[in-house]
Amino acid sequence: MNKDSLKKSFNLKKAMKGFTIVMGIVLIVFMTVANITFDTGKLNLKEYICNSLILVGIMVFGLVMGESVGEDRQLEKVGGIYQTNLGEYMAVRRSIEPIEIYFPQFYQWYKEKRAYIKKINFLVDEGFDEEWAHAIVDHLEEGEIPMLEVQSIRKDDGTIIKKVTERQAKVLKYVFDGSLKLEAPSYVYYLSAHGKASNRDILEQPKAFAKEIKINKGVNRALKIVASLFISFLWSTMTVREFMSGNNAQAWLNLIARLTAFVTSFCSGWATSVIDVKIRAQVLENKTEILRGFQSCIDKKEFTPKTYEELAKAQYEAEEKAREEAIKNVVLPESEAIGIEMK
Repeated sequence: MNKDSLKKSFNLKKAMKGFTIVMGIVLIVFMTVANITFDTGKLNLKEYICNSLILVGIMVFGLVMGESVGEDRQLEKVGGIYQTNLGEYMAVRRSIEPIEIYFPQFYQWYKEKRAYIKKINFLVDEGFDEEWAHAIVDHLEEGEIPMLEVQSIRKDDGTIIKKVTERQAKVLKYVFDGSLKLEAPSYVYYLSAHGKASNRDILEQPKAFAKEIKINKGVNRALKIVASLFISFLWSTMTVREFMSGNNAQAWLNLIARLTAFVTSFCSGWATSVIDVKIRAQVLENKTEILRGFQSCIDKKEFTPKTYEELAKAQYEAEEKAREEAIKNVVLPESEAIGIEMK
């Protein structure tokens, strides 16, 4: 964002805040000069409900318009954070077009890698040292956890996995029973600048972004509506004494109150849209990072794409090996086993 854009944005924010402050001062001056007081005894339920509905309507209108106008301005601002991140994403997206066919394959490989890292990090956070965590994730099988509570285990390759406590065993069960999940979206999500989001890990961030947008708008709207009901209650209890005709003063009071409600709601909606667009910009940054990682892993040969024939052959060999293992593990009937021993 250049200096002129920053200056314009800053001036606009100053103008909006200044106008809101002026409206508040005008309201305070008018209430003081008109000698306005509060009298709950004069509260008219029907009038209160009518004023409440009008005020809520004005606030919701101001809020929605503020969100809409603010979002349009933030999204379309040349040199703004959203347009900058969108440009970077589109540039990276175009650069990977020749190898895009391999992205689904890379994504599956990358998910497994990130899932592995998440397991290691989780165990380290739970008090396991890093080498111990690697030994567990690389060599331990879920069925061996009860044995590990009794004694350490030596694997066929010589790796020793230290004995664990009851609490640590529960942690291991959480890791191995599938409860610790990597909540990643479909690979298609990263190939679209405006795809829907699906937390914590780089692949889980999209879900958090979507949740932030929803909370940002939902909470803000709920607070404004609740606040409007309270404010409308105050307006409904106000009475005018001396200075001028009560009806005229009340009309002016309503006008100022409703203008203030609209302006503050509009500013609140605008502020919400700014946060919303910043999160959208983070979404694009996250997607760009994944696509750059894809390009980098192929360039550095950290990930080597396989042809269909290679993938099919690997799957067939794995199935054959599984069938052979199943045959070896078949338990012969007792009579047959005796017959074989006699021979």
